[in-house]
Amino acid sequence: MNSKVSIIIPSYNNGSLLSKMISCVLKQTYANWELLIIDDCSTDNTQDIIRSFEKVDNRIKFFIRNRMPKGAQTCRNIGLHKASGEFSVLFDADDLISVTCIEERVKLIEKNPQLDYISFPAKSFTDESKLPNFNDKGKKYGVGSVKNDLLTDLLNANYSSIVWTNIYRTNSIKNLRWDEKVTVYQDFDFALSVVLAGLKHSFSNLHELDYFYRVGQDNTISSNFISDEKCNSTIYLFSKTLDELSKKPDYEKRKKQFLHFIVLHFERLVMDGDRQKITDYLLFCRKYYRSSVVNSLSLISNIVNGIKSLKFRKGALYLLIVFRFGYRKYLKVLIKQLKQK
Repeated sequence: MNSKVSIIIPSYNNGSLLSKMISCVLKQTYANWELLIIDDCSTDNTQDIIRSFEKVDNRIKFFIRNRMPKGAQTCRNIGLHKASGEFSVLFDADDLISVTCIEERVKLIEKNPQLDYISFPAKSFTDESKLPNFNDKGKKYGVGSVKNDLLTDLLNANYSSIVWTNIYRTNSIKNLRWDEKVTVYQDFDFALSVVLAGLKHSFSNLHELDYFYRVGQDNTISSNFISDEKCNSTIYLFSKTLDELSKKPDYEKRKKQFLHFIVLHFERLVMDGDRQKITDYLLFCRKYYRSSVVNSLSLISNIVNGIKSLKFRKGALYLLIVFRFGYRKYLKVLIKQLKQK
């Protein structure tokens, strides 16, 4: 077991957190790796921090994005182009990994030459002094069984397998470029392209977390989803997704499943309260969904935007979504929030 692994990480203005991820890589029990850090032209001291690590270990290779457009998706494409390992993993700069992460991933994929990629267990965290365990309550990523239909999971906005939970055979994804027009839901877009390409996948049977996904860093709805640029990107991505799904014989089934994602983004738009963005989004929806669906969304937005209290708006929004679409996960979130009051 000595296959080379390319670890690809985009970075931007997050040097202090990135240094913790690099330290995790340096502590790996598996030694044959290259760490490709592609910086998105940081304006703080991130590049200096990366260069200090680069001097310590020649397996660390530092690049600065040298073309447009700006964004993590471009950096990942540059990293994949430069990757020389038989296997590749795509990590985020502000996350953490276990010391055996690379070793366990390589061990399992080498044992399964018929597979293009394998998913491993991960969980989110907010406090790095209290990292979660596999058996702790809360959502686990990268966990499933042969019964999982990855396409169904993705279209239902249920990430059973996500980019950073996976180890890939590099050759299997070399031609699956990240869409550089997509500025939000990027992991979904790449994961969907992998599934639609028919790559062979499995979940590991490990009961230990090897990846820890940091949450709570600049995690506001407005900054992450609702800017003008990202609203336009979302409509582009969702249109592209539905057009791709239309080529499948079970399109109507898949379109109904993707309505979960449509409603998820609609929820974020309504909570932001920008009526023009909601109008633009509903115009997009009319191209693909029945009038009854779009009219229901329009009615929900009108009712919710008439409520001044943010707390009551959210509650009303969730209840209306449950009533109209039957998406009980919104009811569960609402009950959980009420219990926390």
